[in-house]
Amino acid sequence: MVHGALCHDAAVEESSPALPVSTLADPRALPRALVIFGTWLGVTVAVMLSFTQGHAPLVTFVTHGPLWTPLAGAVFLSLTIRWVGWQGQGWKAPHGPAALRVIWPPYLVILPALGIACLLQTPAGVFGWAFFNCVFVGISEEWMFRGVLLKGLRSRLRLWPSVWISSLLFGSIHTLNALRTGDWTASSMQAGAATVLGLILCAYRIRTQSLWPSILTHMLWDFSLVTAAAGAMNTGVKPDATPQTPAVTLVAVVFLALFLAAGIAYTYFLLRRSKLPPEGAGVAADVRRL
Repeated sequence: MVHGALCHDAAVEESSPALPVSTLADPRALPRALVIFGTWLGVTVAVMLSFTQGHAPLVTFVTHGPLWTPLAGAVFLSLTIRWVGWQGQGWKAPHGPAALRVIWPPYLVILPALGIACLLQTPAGVFGWAFFNCVFVGISEEWMFRGVLLKGLRSRLRLWPSVWISSLLFGSIHTLNALRTGDWTASSMQAGAATVLGLILCAYRIRTQSLWPSILTHMLWDFSLVTAAAGAMNTGVKPDATPQTPAVTLVAVVFLALFLAAGIAYTYFLLRRSKLPPEGAGVAADVRRL
C-alpha cells in the first residue's frame, strides 16, 4: 500500500509542469493537512498508550521490540493519502545531485555515535530492533511534517512561517514521550532539540525537493543516538545515573542553546535566497515569497 502511493506520487510530480506555487496552491490543502495531522496524532497517541505498560527509558522501548506507534502512523498516512488522492508530498528522487552536498553536517554526529555503539559492543538484537523502529519513525514523521503539513502550510503562508510552524509542532509532539518515560523534563529538552532538527529537515526537503534525504537523515540520527545510548546501558551505565544537580542542568541547557543556535544558522544558510532552486522548480518555487 505504501509502495503504490509512493510510486503514484512520484509519477505525478515528475509529469507535472513547473508552475509557481501560487498557481498550484489548493485552498483545501491547509485544512486537509490539519485534519490529517490531528487524526495522525490521535492515532499515534492511542497506540502509544495501548502498548505502554509502565514507565521505562525511551531507549528500552526502541531497542527491545517493535514500536507500534510509528508503524501505525505510517499505515494511517498511506491509507489516508491514497483515499483522498493527494499527491506532491515529495516521494521522488532528490532534485539535482549538488543539493545532496549540503546535508553532511548531521553526519558529524551520526557517524561518531555509530562508532561508539560498535565500540561499546551493542548487542546485535538491539541494532536490529532499533533499525526497524527508526525506519518507521523516519517515514511516519517525515511524511507527516515535511510532506503533508509543510505542503499544507505553504499553500497559505510564506516559506519561513511554514518552516517554523511545522518544526515547532514536530518538536512539541516529542514531549509526549514522557507518557512512556515519566520524565517530562527530559522530554521537554528532547522537544527543543527536535525542533531544531525539524528546521534542518525542512531545509533538506525544500533544497532537494524530496522527502528521501530527510527520511534518511532522521532515521540515521535516531538510530545512531539510540544504539550509542543502548551500548552505554549495556556497560552498566543507566540513563538516570547522572545526578540532576544545578550544574548538570546548566550544562544541558547551554549545550541545547548551542545546538539551537547552530541548527538555526545552518537552516538559514541552506535556505538563503541565492542558493534555492529557481522559481517554478517544484517545492522551492516560492523563493520569491521569502
